[in-house]
Amino acid sequence: MSAASRVIELARRQPWLRERAGRAIDAVVAASSASPPGLLPGRWAGDLGRAGDRLPIVVVDCTGVDAARLAELVDHLPQVSAAVGGARFVLVVAGPRLAAGGRGGVVVEQVIDPTAWARRHDPAGWPTYRRRRFDQLHRTYRPHQVVPLASGEWAELQQAIIPRAPEAKVRRWLARGERLLDPPRRDDALGR
Repeated sequence: MSAASRVIELARRQPWLRERAGRAIDAVVAASSASPPGLLPGRWAGDLGRAGDRLPIVVVDCTGVDAARLAELVDHLPQVSAAVGGARFVLVVAGPRLAAGGRGGVVVEQVIDPTAWARRHDPAGWPTYRRRRFDQLHRTYRPHQVVPLASGEWAELQQAIIPRAPEAKVRRWLARGERLLDPPRRDDALGR
């Protein structure tokens, strides 16, 4: 073992040093965070073009899903999107499975899996890391919904997504509510 490797191992054993190094890395990552990426609508959005940019973003937590189920999920995302009235997906995976969504036009983000985390850090710190990572994803993508999907079943994902109310329908509900709360006076309605 080289001298540099011994120094690195010694530094890893010091909790206070590991914590400070983690803070420094977090500060660098936060400072270099890019603005939300332009999520492409994906192949299921058809010919929506710019209209696809208004589709809601759904972050799907697939950290416990194996590679085969993940590939099947990506293949069925067009059906899920059509069933919920349109959505763009960000899949969160544990470990190096980033290529899974590439062929389907799906954004894939990575979370360090618990076993890899335990090799370099205190295993008790993994839930905190995971929560911070999801907070970062929430700030980056501003999702309509975050769906935990332990099974990897696309039908379960379809049932878990809460459809977004169309904007025109929401405006009508707000207008009706305003009229109920503050109805026009009868004299104003008749033009007197």
